[in-house]
Amino acid sequence: MATSPYRGTFLLAGAAGLPLAYCPWFRDAYETPKLILLALCATLALLEALCRRGETRAGSDLDLPLAAFTAAVLASAWGSIDPDLSWSGSEAYRVLGVPAWAACLSAFWLGCAAARERGPEFARRLISWTAAASVPVSVVALIQLGSGGGRALATFGESNALGTYLAMALPLAVHAFRSGAGARRWGALAAAALAAGGLFAAASRGAWLAAALALLAYAALSGKRRTAAVSRAFRWTPWRCLVLGSLMLAGAGGTARVIVLRGTGPRQSDSSRLLLWRIAAQGAREPRLLGSGPATFSIRLRRLRSEALGRLSRSKSGAEWIFGHAHNDWFEVLATLGAAGLLAYLWLHAAALRRLRLLASQDPDWRSGSGPPLAAALLAVFIQAKFNIPALAVAWFACLCAACLLCPAPGRPEAGAPALRGGLLLLLALSVLWTDAVAARVAVAEASDRAGRKARGEGRAREAAVHFERALAWRPGSVVYRYDLANLLWDAAAGAGAEERRVLLERSVGSALAGLRRRPREAELQRLLGLSELRRAALAGEKDRLPFARRAFDAALALDPFRPQLLRDAAETAALQGEEPARRGYAERLERLASIY
Repeated sequence: MATSPYRGTFLLAGAAGLPLAYCPWFRDAYETPKLILLALCATLALLEALCRRGETRAGSDLDLPLAAFTAAVLASAWGSIDPDLSWSGSEAYRVLGVPAWAACLSAFWLGCAAARERGPEFARRLISWTAAASVPVSVVALIQLGSGGGRALATFGESNALGTYLAMALPLAVHAFRSGAGARRWGALAAAALAAGGLFAAASRGAWLAAALALLAYAALSGKRRTAAVSRAFRWTPWRCLVLGSLMLAGAGGTARVIVLRGTGPRQSDSSRLLLWRIAAQGAREPRLLGSGPATFSIRLRRLRSEALGRLSRSKSGAEWIFGHAHNDWFEVLATLGAAGLLAYLWLHAAALRRLRLLASQDPDWRSGSGPPLAAALLAVFIQAKFNIPALAVAWFACLCAACLLCPAPGRPEAGAPALRGGLLLLLALSVLWTDAVAARVAVAEASDRAGRKARGEGRAREAAVHFERALAWRPGSVVYRYDLANLLWDAAAGAGAEERRVLLERSVGSALAGLRRRPREAELQRLLGLSELRRAALAGEKDRLPFARRAFDAALALDPFRPQLLRDAAETAALQGEEPARRGYAERLERLASIY
């Protein structure tokens, strides 16, 4: 029976809808809806591809390096110092962890299937849909800029993520203008102008640089004559990538100047990046060939950061800036996946570049088609990734662009034996299923935590506790949910009778211990245990719990030696114990971490 061709419509819907996804029903109203939407679109796209003829031709010329990097991710997660974090993904940065790689892998292979079936039509639709979707994003960014609220966040919740997306969308919109006609042509021009304004509103220097170089690359690649500069760019090799990485590492040993950007963010952002890169590079000297595990850079950072970075982690107001990633994809991979992961990652880069050179040299229509704008968009995310890790929605979209650019042309015979193609299909299905499972758990947990916060604010403490417990049942490794539950229990204990107070405080301690059993290397959970024991001593009069609180704070300081709040907590506990020498020791360490302003 004849079947309709695979069009990849759900992938296009994901590319257009992800930047706009926002839902206040979740605690994280920006990232959680995007995770749910991309999981849904990937599932529907896979079903659409399978229903076509019971198979999907998802293979590409990058299958071997992709398989090698996937193996490095899985092996590193298996031996991770925090398995819960690696397999479930980071709460603050959804792009980190096994679920994020599964989502990106499925986007690439499903995009390959669509590109093989529909050819240039799929790429043209992706470009036009992206240009249209960037318009409301840019408008929101400009409105936020006009309101005087600092750097624009738009529908991404983070200015660098917004800047990366618009840096990719700008050359696509310019191409839509150049290749369009009539109303679509002028609509694309408006999209390009708004994207440029949105980039300015995001105030991300890395995104500005990425957008400028992407436009230059697009102009050069789409020109009638290939310039010498473009020819040299196509002759980049992995060795030059390694040289660039070495220069970045060498620069980390120098003195960075302090740059103030519109009065927002830490003034020491550049100095902090250099120190972060040095810490990440220490992974090359460690015996762990596969690194510390996906999404675990923040754990390494807290343990290895210097006193100088402890100072640079504080803003002028005294708030602490938590660096959840290395602010460079190469260093992030080196720190979390080790030397083996970095080699596989560089192999993937080299294979993609080799494929791009082949397409540009052998396809006479490449320069006049969708190749140059897609290559420019990928160049933008490549450059920005050297300063800020892209958000999950941006990484997913970049993988879709890479599929359109690099996958085999329609009608070309599939590479590899049937067994290899079957293995790819199985890995694709598992990637989609894993993304679906994580997205479902995150959705239920986030909605429950949001409902718990609302109930607590309205004075319905028991109902709030039920919601928080449900959130922890779905995401037991979450630090945020455990603090929400603990704060509720502490507030309830303050106004309860003696026996009920004791039960509530013991429940708080039990929750902290349950979190530590899953994630013993998380300093925030050690601090939560210390605070819970401190509440037992203060509210229930159990002074014998002070040594337990002190022990928990010391354990947290061993994991995060230069955290000011931990030093204050430990000093307060030592004062309650009457140990003045210990209190002075903590106070002296705290004074050394005083603000540099």
